[in-house]
This record gives sequence, C-alpha cells and structure tokens, in this order.
Amino acid sequence: MEDESLIAMGIEMHLAKEGFDSSLASTVKQASALLKEKHFDAVLCDLGLPDGDGWQIVCNLHEPDTENRNENIPFVMLSGGFREEMPDEAKGHSNIKAILDKPCSQQKILDTLKKYL
Repeated sequence: MEDESLIAMGIEMHLAKEGFDSSLASTVKQASALLKEKHFDAVLCDLGLPDGDGWQIVCNLHEPDTENRNENIPFVMLSGGFREEMPDEAKGHSNIKAILDKPCSQQKILDTLKKYL
C-alpha cells in the first residue's frame, strides 16, 4: 500500500524480479477491499495514505464482524520520515513486524519482507 505511484511501481518491479507477486493499493479503502478478497503472505504498507493511515488497515483486519483470510499476516510499515505514534488499538496486534523510514533501499524492503515470510 503506497499512495505515491512511482514509488509503488518501483517497489513492485523490484519484488517481481525477485519472484514475488504483488497487488497495489493507494488508499485504506482499496487496501481493505483487497485484503478481504485475496490471501497475501505479507503486506508492505505506507503509514500516510490519502484517506487514512496504515495503522487503520491493521486494525481493520481484527474487527469482530470481519471474515478475513489475512488476519495473521506480517505487516512491514513505511514511514515518510516522520514516525507517527502507534495508536493504542494497533499496539496489541502482532502483525506489525517492522517500521522502515523512507527513503529506504528496495533491497532493505526486500530483506525485511523475506525475514518475516
């Protein structure tokens, strides 16, 4: 989940070269819909999205009314240079494995994702 299309496409291309399939979402709404309809092995998620933040996506996975195939997947969060305080409702979720500050290398993103797969 990345709202800056050039960054998202660059990451997607790098992951594809390494044999990963990926799906792009640029908003909380798109990401939440994707996570409901498709299984993922991991999520790379920007903290700052146009309609909310990455923490919201993690919290949405655990809503009691939600049937979700991705409830336990690892999240690697990307922070745009400012570290947002993790809200209390996100702190209890073990899904959040790492927070990387942008800019970071595509190799660092890849290595971090591989660590949790």
